[in-house]
Amino acid sequence: MRRNCLKEVAMASKFSTRKRLAATLFLAALFTATLVYITYSYCVLPQFQRLEENTAAHHMEQLRTNLQVELDNLNALVHDYASMETPEHTTLAKASPYWHHLFSDQLLSHHGLDRIAIYDEQGTLLFTNSTTADETEKAPEDMALYRTAFNLTRLSSKQSISGLLLGSRGISLVTARTITNPADETSGVIVFCRQLSTQVIAQWSRRLKIEVSLSMVPHNNNALDNPRLDALLQSPQSCYLSRSAQQTTASSLLLDIGGTPIAILQLTIPTQSLSGVLPISAILAVTTLVLLLITYLTARIFAKTAQGPFFDLAHQVHQIRQLEDKSALAPAKETDELTREINALLVDLEESRQNQSLSEVKTNLIKKVVPCAIFTVDHRRVITSWNHRAEQLTGYAAHEMIGSSCYRFALTPCHRQCGLFNPQIAKPVMGRECTIRHKNGSLLTISKNAELLRDVNGDVIGGIECFVDITHHKRDEQALQWEVALNSRLASLSHTIVQQHCDQEEIARQLLSHARNLTGSQHGFIAALDSCGTQLLWDYTSLFEDFIKTDGSAIIPAASSGRGSLLHAVYNRKTGVYFNGLERLNVAHLAGGIQKPFRHFMAVPVDNGDRIIGQVALANNEEGYSVRDLQAIEQLAELFAVFLARKPIAS
Repeated sequence: MRRNCLKEVAMASKFSTRKRLAATLFLAALFTATLVYITYSYCVLPQFQRLEENTAAHHMEQLRTNLQVELDNLNALVHDYASMETPEHTTLAKASPYWHHLFSDQLLSHHGLDRIAIYDEQGTLLFTNSTTADETEKAPEDMALYRTAFNLTRLSSKQSISGLLLGSRGISLVTARTITNPADETSGVIVFCRQLSTQVIAQWSRRLKIEVSLSMVPHNNNALDNPRLDALLQSPQSCYLSRSAQQTTASSLLLDIGGTPIAILQLTIPTQSLSGVLPISAILAVTTLVLLLITYLTARIFAKTAQGPFFDLAHQVHQIRQLEDKSALAPAKETDELTREINALLVDLEESRQNQSLSEVKTNLIKKVVPCAIFTVDHRRVITSWNHRAEQLTGYAAHEMIGSSCYRFALTPCHRQCGLFNPQIAKPVMGRECTIRHKNGSLLTISKNAELLRDVNGDVIGGIECFVDITHHKRDEQALQWEVALNSRLASLSHTIVQQHCDQEEIARQLLSHARNLTGSQHGFIAALDSCGTQLLWDYTSLFEDFIKTDGSAIIPAASSGRGSLLHAVYNRKTGVYFNGLERLNVAHLAGGIQKPFRHFMAVPVDNGDRIIGQVALANNEEGYSVRDLQAIEQLAELFAVFLARKPIAS
C-alpha cells in the first residue's frame, strides 16, 4: 500500500515538473513576443521612418548641389568667352561675323546651351543664336528673359550674375557677364542660357534611381491653401518632408536671381512595406527561443565530454599567437592527430612569413638600387608604390604620389591613350617616349617600359612602369639634327654658287627657300640695297607683294628721315636683328607698305666686307625666332655675299 502511494507521489512530482517546464516555456514565448512587438512599434518602425526621411532629405541636397554645379560650370564658361578679345581694330558692334563664327550651332550643342545673346552698353541686342530650329517658335517673353539678365547684370555690383529665371518655355539656368575691352572699360554684356528641361530632370532621376519632378509655383488664391507651399515660403532654403503609407516626399523651393519663388523641386521615395513583419518576427522569435534553449541544454550536457579537449587545444593556439611562442602544441589523447596537423601548419605559416618578409626586403632593395624610376599602379591607375629615383626625377615625394592617379604627372600620350591598359598595345611596352610634368612645372621627355601585373588566376590587378629621363638626350639629338640640316643647306647653296651658269635671282630664290625651311618661316624676301637707299627685291613671298613695282620689279623705298622701320633695321644697326610678338603692334607703322598680319620678324645683312649691300628677311614662323636662327641665316648670308663679290650687283 505504501509502495503504491510512493509511486503516485513520484508520478505527481514528475507531472508537476513537466507543467512547470511548459509554463516556463509559454511565459518565455509570451515575453519574447511582447518584447518583439514593443521593440518594433517604438524602436524599429520610428527609426526606419526617420531613415527614409533622412534619405529623402539627402537626395534633395544632392539635387540642389547638382543644380549649383550646373550654374558654376555655366558661369565659368561665360567667363571664358567674355574674356576673349574681339579681332583687332573691331568694335563690339562690328564683331557680328566674329560672333557668328565663334558661337556656332555646334558650339551651343557641345556645351548644352539653348541661347546666347550679346548686348552693347546701351542694351541693344547685337547678336543672338539659339538651338531652336524654328525662329517663329521663339516667344517675345524669351527675349524679355535675356533682357532681364542684362538689366540684373548692369545693376549688380559684380561683373556677373548667375541663377534661375522663368521664361515662356520654362525655367532656364542663366549666367551673364560684362565684356570689357583692353582698357578695362565695359563694352557690353554676354548672356548664356541653358534650359532646365525635362531631359535634365529625367537624367537626375536615372542617376539617383528615384522619381524627381519639377512644378511651377502657383500664383493664384489656391496657393494659400497649400501647407507645403506655405511652409516652403516661410523658410525657402529648407526641405519640406511629407510621408504617406506608400511614399516619402521631399520638396524644396527654387528661387530666381531676384529671390522670387518660381518652382518646387520634388522627389519621391517609395515607402518600404513592413506589414506582416510583426507576426513573422514573433513566430521566429519564439522558435528561435525554443531552439536556443534546446541547444543550450544539449551543449551543457556534451560540453565537458566532447569539447573539453578542443577548448584546451584552442587555448594553446591562443597562447602561441599572443606570446609568439614557437614551441609545438602539447599532444593529447583525444586530439593527437589534429595537434600534429596544427603543428605542421604553424611551421608552414612561420616559413611563409619569413619568406614574405625576405621578399619584401628584396623588392624594396631592388627599387632603391635600380638606377631608373619605378612605380606601380592598381587596376584603377592609382599609384601604389614610388621609389626614390622617381622622387628625384619628378620632384614628387612618395607620400604625395601614393594614392594619387598617375595622370597627376603623366601628360602625352597617356592622357589620350594609356599604353599600359590598352589591349591593342602589345605587352610589355618597351622604350615608349612620353612627356611628363615635373613638380616645378617643367616638361620632361622620358623613355619608359611597362608591363601588367596579374594574380595567380591570371587576372590583371595593376601594372609596373620604369622610366628614365631623356630630355637632355632629345635636346642634343634635335640640336644635332639642326646642325645636319644647316650643313646640308650650306652645302647645297655652295654647290649652286660654284656652278657658273646660275644668276643672282636663282641664287636668291634658293637662299630664301633654304632659309624658310631651316627656320620654319612662312614668308620672307631677299633684297639688294642701291646707293640711294632703295631696296630691290630679288625674291619674296605673298606677304611682301604690295610694294611699289618699277619696271616689273618690286622695291622697298628708302626709310623716311627720323622714322624707324623693320625693313631697314639691319642697315641702321649694322647687324642681324629679330623681333617676336608683333601681332599687337601697328604693322603699317613698323613696316611701311605691309598691311597683312605680322607676328615675328628677323633680318640679316648681306655684307661684302666694305658695306652692307642687301638683306635676308624672314617672317612669321611658329614659335618666334632665336639666336640660333639668327646665326644660321648669317652663315647663308655670308655665302650669298661671296657669290655677289664674284658677280657684282647689276646697276
